[in-house]
Amino acid sequence: MNRCFVRFHSLKTRAALNRTFDKVHISVKGNKYNDDYNCMMNRGISTPLDVAEKISLRKAQSAVLAIVRPKEESLAEGDDFLFSEEYRETPVAIDINQPLEYSCNLDILSFKNASCQELDFYDEVSRAYWRTCTFLLGHAMKSAFSESFGNLSSVESLDSSVESGSFGVRIAFENDVSTWSRSEIDLQKLTRHCRNILNSSITLNLIGENAYSIDGTEASFDGPLIQSLSQIGNFAVTSITRAENGYFEILGTSLPAEFGTNHVVFGILEQKSKSLAEKNFEMRRKLHEKTLANLAKDETLLYKQWTGSYQTSDNVEIDLTGNENAEMSGLSNIIKSSAPAPNHELNKQYREFEVGRKFLRTRQALNVATAYKLRSIFKNGKFENSVYSDETKQ
Repeated sequence: MNRCFVRFHSLKTRAALNRTFDKVHISVKGNKYNDDYNCMMNRGISTPLDVAEKISLRKAQSAVLAIVRPKEESLAEGDDFLFSEEYRETPVAIDINQPLEYSCNLDILSFKNASCQELDFYDEVSRAYWRTCTFLLGHAMKSAFSESFGNLSSVESLDSSVESGSFGVRIAFENDVSTWSRSEIDLQKLTRHCRNILNSSITLNLIGENAYSIDGTEASFDGPLIQSLSQIGNFAVTSITRAENGYFEILGTSLPAEFGTNHVVFGILEQKSKSLAEKNFEMRRKLHEKTLANLAKDETLLYKQWTGSYQTSDNVEIDLTGNENAEMSGLSNIIKSSAPAPNHELNKQYREFEVGRKFLRTRQALNVATAYKLRSIFKNGKFENSVYSDETKQ
């Protein structure tokens, strides 16, 4: 269904119910090409992309992510999504299609211009692009082997950094594929299949907070994705490696369409990604083994699913079943879904950080006191004794 029609239908339905449209004040700081821009937008309906379209069509087409900073007037309006002074000036990266819920200072980032107010967000833009390419690769793998090997039983994303030169997924087949030789021709076929998806009319849709869908394939991520699949340029599948327990790791590399790289330059990057594939696979194997050892040796994060409570490493227990806050009842499912499964690849410190962050992002469910209790988990965003140490890299 066309996006404009969906929005028109929503507005028409809302007007029929005699509901008013709340307004939020959005300010976009200008640069040497554009002046400062201020506008009033519809709360919960208008998106950063709508603001970009008001400024210029070129800005809207190149928009990748949005950075929001709440205004003082939004705090006065009762938007209690921030708990203390230190969070009020913290810039937050959101999807360019995510509705704006409060008055804010807005910065619209592109691949070539990802800095605002003396801060660089190129890492956030790069990670958003990498997550999008991973999602595309995982979606493509679901249909790539249907004729030759049948359906897949599992598709998982690999935790690959941008510096590694490749993103990837881990797949498992329902049928026996022990005779699969995994030749260079297979890489070319998979690359062609991914490019056919990019050249088709399939779109990337935002269905929730950091939750997306591509042609029926749905997934959630730890951060936003880019605006659309049309912003993906050169794309290639570079490696297929047999992992443990019948899994296969499929890696790829890509560059944004905005860079306009020719096939010769991208071919060099593709060969470099292939040369690093074996090294990256060995690093992930060591990381997996060391993570399992750490979890078995000292697991301080306890999940009591049968009582619906959460206990931190400081023995601070938060009851999710009490009636102190009526909106905390639905939070139990969030914690249960975050419980570390056997052979999980994330280390203990990262798991604590993720759960604490989910608490803070569920802003209606927490009060100031609870938020301060969870601050001890964060370690200022840095993980002590992380498995990403020099020992692992060696």
